[in-house]
Amino acid sequence: MKGLQNKRVFITGAASGIGRATAERFYAEGSELVLVDMPTLEQAELQSLFPNRMTYISGDVTKSETLDAIKAEMTKGVDVLINNAGITKDATLLKMTDEQWDAVIAVNLTSIFKLSKAAAEVMKAAGKGGSIIMLLQLLLITETLVKQITQQQKQVSLPWPKRWLKN
Repeated sequence: MKGLQNKRVFITGAASGIGRATAERFYAEGSELVLVDMPTLEQAELQSLFPNRMTYISGDVTKSETLDAIKAEMTKGVDVLINNAGITKDATLLKMTDEQWDAVIAVNLTSIFKLSKAAAEVMKAAGKGGSIIMLLQLLLITETLVKQITQQQKQVSLPWPKRWLKN
């Protein structure tokens, strides 16, 4: 990756997995990181892994205080936003509660909209553009819906009569 020296890169869901690996790569390229994740034990490890050029915002991307902290940091500049935070709730359609569904939508869609809009406003005002990247959310939503649909099909479908399967 070229041209990432001194770029301000925001990554949600940054404490582990793809988010952390992404942070490691951008840091190696000389980017300044703003990492966002839930309060976690990995925070101290991340601070030692990225001793310079890293700000950690500890919080839930569905909460207004976390979004406000991210937006305040964005006013200092944002070149790249990587929307990586995402959750699933492993439940079938009939077992998933409204609260579980709302939580998935809040993290996987609403937070992306709010953060992407905030980043785009800052990028536009700066007049230099930038990049907004979405990583896991569509996969997580698709996975959740496919599980639900598959479970429902199993529950309501009748087995094919053996006589229909004969040639």
